[in-house]
Amino acid sequence: GSMIHLVFGLDVMSQWLTARDSELDLRLGDLDALQQELLKHRRALEEMTTELQELRATGAMGAISAPSRETGELQRLRRENERLQRELRERAGSSVASPAVPAGAEWARVKPLMLQCLEQLEPMLATMPATPAFLDLQEEACEAYYELRRILLEAMALNPPRVQVL
Repeated sequence: GSMIHLVFGLDVMSQWLTARDSELDLRLGDLDALQQELLKHRRALEEMTTELQELRATGAMGAISAPSRETGELQRLRRENERLQRELRERAGSSVASPAVPAGAEWARVKPLMLQCLEQLEPMLATMPATPAFLDLQEEACEAYYELRRILLEAMALNPPRVQVL
């Protein structure tokens, strides 16, 4: 009698573990897709930054006269952008080459940092000049920010399941 209970218990445990593994695989697939989207939008933001710098360097934006405060603000934003990019490269260099799901404690540490970076980006976008030359760039940047925000919040909702030892 007790052997049947043991076999039944092991069968139930096996089914439960299989279901948990399937759920984990599904969540990992979702997270991989979100990471790919995040990477795509990061590249788009970098391309827009490069385009903007090229426009400034070629003088194509010469018709736009910016007050000195605005120029100082743009320089501050450039420095902040460079600092954040350096920090991102340093963190990427210290992690595993392939994108992996951070373990529970690591994920808990990374989530607030990602939200903090997102919160810093919004006011920076708002400081873009509202001139005709910037309207298209500003619209593209806002769309990319919205998409990044949506993906990041969706990723935040995915909590890696905790492994319980029975």
